[in-house]
Amino acid sequence: MTTSSSDVVYRLRARIVKVRIAAAANAAIVSGYGRIRHLRRVIERQV
Repeated sequence: MTTSSSDVVYRLRARIVKVRIAAAANAAIVSGYGRIRHLRRVIERQV
């Protein structure tokens, strides 16, 4: 079984997409955590 250049490119693209998704998810989790902390402060002020 020989690997063609297009197969290699496809694998590289898939890997890059996975890394991008992981980075985006990580950033979303971090920003979401910051938002939750901010909302807690606002709620504590109102109460």
